[in-house]
Amino acid sequence: MRIAVLNAMPSPRRAIRRNPRRGFTLLKILVAIAVVSLLGIAATVWLPKICVCTKTPNAPAGTDAAALAAAAEAFIMGRGSEACPTPDEMQRDGFLSSRSNTEDPWGTPYRIVCEAEHVVAVSAGPDLVFDTEDDISSGQP
Repeated sequence: MRIAVLNAMPSPRRAIRRNPRRGFTLLKILVAIAVVSLLGIAATVWLPKICVCTKTPNAPAGTDAAALAAAAEAFIMGRGSEACPTPDEMQRDGFLSSRSNTEDPWGTPYRIVCEAEHVVAVSAGPDLVFDTEDDISSGQP
């Protein structure tokens, strides 16, 4: 009786041949790895070019410029002066903390521009030159 039971069980070779779609082949796994790798490379190359979020130095520059412009407005209102202050004057007179950042992320001091009733702080931007296309300001005068 045991012989009949053993013969009734399929051999492992027969099971594999009977269901050839079972599991992944090595070729399928290698193709999947290659596709995922190509997508990863494409994402690292193209994403910085199309994503606005990768321009990180501009965000702190805009925030610092806005803080400087607000401090300059407070300085002008507090002193009753029409003259446009410098960051050093604002720090000396206590309108700006001595720990405040008076340089942009690229190491250039901010420029404060006073026109009519508007005060604007301007960063030279990544090219380190004022009055160019990449300047970052706290707002429009």
